[in-house]
Amino acid sequence: MLAKATLCGQRIWPRWASSSCTISFNRLPLEVRAASNSKGKKSRRKSANTKSPIIVRQAIWFHHILNKNKRKVILQWAKELQLSGASKIGYPGVIVLEGHADDVQDYTARLRALPWAAMQVRAREEEDPMSSGEVNKQGVSSNGSNGDCEEGEEEWRRLPYPLIEIPDTGLSLLGAMCKDAQLGHLFAAALKLHSPADPSLRQ
Repeated sequence: MLAKATLCGQRIWPRWASSSCTISFNRLPLEVRAASNSKGKKSRRKSANTKSPIIVRQAIWFHHILNKNKRKVILQWAKELQLSGASKIGYPGVIVLEGHADDVQDYTARLRALPWAAMQVRAREEEDPMSSGEVNKQGVSSNGSNGDCEEGEEEWRRLPYPLIEIPDTGLSLLGAMCKDAQLGHLFAAALKLHSPADPSLRQ
């Protein structure tokens, strides 16, 4: 069943993942499944406690993302770890994501455990929403003790939640999505279009 994802609380992005992405998790290598199950248990235990307030946004480049099993776990693990973002499949593969620092680190480690022709984290930035005094949808300051948002509606999220899959022809769609979220510099860094430090890309 198709799912919806909200960008910045307004734009609705389509869930591009098709039924072809439902290949059994059991077909993954045993060591990968064991790592995922172990880390998944740790993630669930960690979610019961207070997570690191630091939010990480990251761009990962792949030579390609084609394998249906990999496409499945890219979405599955992101949902488990409550990450926002998008995965552009095909040549090249690009994942732009955001989430709590520990969860992003966990997710990246899981991806590195899979066999890839090439995989590189090409851009990474951190934000501390607790120090910015942002106001959430309930109108309560994020450095206050009340006003928790529902999962996926946190004020710091700029990208679609849950993480969506974009088809191989959707590179321009990913670029537009990142630009709308003021993360155009991450997209540019993933493709080595410009230096990620170029201030003209921070829009």
